[in-house]
Amino acid sequence: MIKHDTLTKTVIPIQGTFDIALARNTIRSKINLRRWSIAFHARAATAITALGEIILTNDQKQAVAVHMSFLNEQGRCGVEFACSLPKSITEQSQWERKSQNLERAVDTLDIHENETQVLVHAYVSLGKE
Repeated sequence: MIKHDTLTKTVIPIQGTFDIALARNTIRSKINLRRWSIAFHARAATAITALGEIILTNDQKQAVAVHMSFLNEQGRCGVEFACSLPKSITEQSQWERKSQNLERAVDTLDIHENETQVLVHAYVSLGKE
């Protein structure tokens, strides 16, 4: 049996659609190593796609670092996503629609705003598929 560490962290910079595809491939390879279900893979891929759409909506001139943590510990198995976006979102209705897509894709979503940035933290649980 393959033994895995309880936590694997990966950072993917997202600035364009190719970066979202790269993030989905990273998720696929990490999930395949753990032999987690295909349904979970689909949920995690949907979550990173929705988060990537939020990043692209924000019209960034620079890549946004998305921190992905693959958790495999008692009571908490799944993938966490975290990133910080500059607070320069131009169209509020588009932001709301994209954030609703992310909210539907994940089990928990925390979005906190301050004067200069929006902090996004999302979690997809292995046990929910």
